Amino acid sequence: MMHSMKWAALAAAMSLCAGVANAACDTAPLIEQCKGKLSEGFTVMSTFALDGQDGKVTSVRDDNVLTSRMTYEVAVCGSNDGNIEFVLETGTGEKVASNKSGDTFQQVTTIKPERMSVYFLVFNAQAPAEFCGGAVLGGKK
Repeated sequence: MMHSMKWAALAAAMSLCAGVANAACDTAPLIEQCKGKLSEGFTVMSTFALDGQDGKVTSVRDDNVLTSRMTYEVAVCGSNDGNIEFVLETGTGEKVASNKSGDTFQQVTTIKPERMSVYFLVFNAQAPAEFCGGAVLGGKK
C-alpha cells in the first residue's frame, strides 16, 4: 500500500513537471521570424531571447561596438510584437534611438551611428507575465 502511494505521488509530480515544460517559451522560431524582417543585404550579427513565461527573462541589455561605417537594423518579434520596447543607449546611458513612437512600437528600427563606440541594446517586454519574444541585430556596409 505504501509503495502504491509513493508511485501515485511520483506520477503526479511527473505530470505536473511535464505541464510546466510544455508552458516554456520557444524563442527559436520567433528569432527566425525576426531574421526575415531584416532588409535585403543585412547580415545577422546577434540574436536575443525574451522569455517572460518560465524563463522570466523580460529584459535584455547587451553591449556592442557599432561603427559609423555600417548601417544596422534591429527587428523584434514576439507573441505580441507591439509589446517589445527597444532602446539604443550610449556607453553613458544616453538614449539615442528607440522603436517607440507615441504608444506604438515599430518592429524594425534602423540605426546609423555617428561615430564608432560602445552602445547598449536594451529590450524590454511591456507585458512580461506571459511574454515570449526575440530580437535580431543585423548590419551592412
